[in-house]
Amino acid sequence: MIMTAISNSFWHYQVVLVEDDPVLSKVLAAQLQAAGITFRIAKNGYQTLKLVRRYCPLVLILDLGVAGLNGSEIVETLRTDPSFGDLKDLKLIVYASQDLTESERQRLTLETRTYFYTKTIDDHDIGEIVKQLIGAPSSY
Repeated sequence: MIMTAISNSFWHYQVVLVEDDPVLSKVLAAQLQAAGITFRIAKNGYQTLKLVRRYCPLVLILDLGVAGLNGSEIVETLRTDPSFGDLKDLKLIVYASQDLTESERQRLTLETRTYFYTKTIDDHDIGEIVKQLIGAPSSY
């Protein structure tokens, strides 16, 4: 199921949120919605690639442990598959249940800006993080 939140203020900022945990998905979706950000939710790697291809989002919020293709495989596909075109404007937010090693971070980095967070997402308001990445005014 794909969910969308539409707001008057930031309707043109497209985000793809990749999360298969229903509770965390609701938390992150609520934060994005409160920030007025339009988004789609992918629950597995294959759905992620379809949404990225279809919507060319400005931000991809990626859980590394999703089903189908995992986060590393998604990034590798985005990096190497020419059908995705130029992703230089895509900002990637990777979040994992534990800190990543430097080699893991390098493997997950796209040519674009990549940001890493641990899944203690309560410490981070993903809506505000996205707004900062796309240059939208912060609510703080």
